[in-house]
Amino acid sequence: MAKYYVRSGEIREVLVAADSESAAFEALDRFFEGELWIFSCPELSDVERRAHLAVEALHRLDCQVVVSQRGFRRGEGAEIDRSGTERDPVVYSLADLLDTYFRLQKALHRLHGQWASEPSRLAELQPQT
Repeated sequence: MAKYYVRSGEIREVLVAADSESAAFEALDRFFEGELWIFSCPELSDVERRAHLAVEALHRLDCQVVVSQRGFRRGEGAEIDRSGTERDPVVYSLADLLDTYFRLQKALHRLHGQWASEPSRLAELQPQT
């Protein structure tokens, strides 16, 4: 696990993660923490949920999420080191991350709902002593 610096609009997070993409998703998860009620609201459709997250992102974030192991820098894109390979920072499209984040949250809330409705199945997973 390594330390990553993630920035995009209002996001300025220093995180420990397995890789830069994981750090980007962790930062988004922290950013949207107060908005996750939308997945528990039965009155909202998936289109409305996705639109809610998109509006929040458009108003408060940049169109890119920059992840670096070297700190918060102003430069855009990856630098090229002497060996000719890309290095820090990694720049992600917010739209792509948001799409994947939405699908993951939707799946997590669906699974949570299934387990909550069948507590006996959860007991089956508990280790036997």
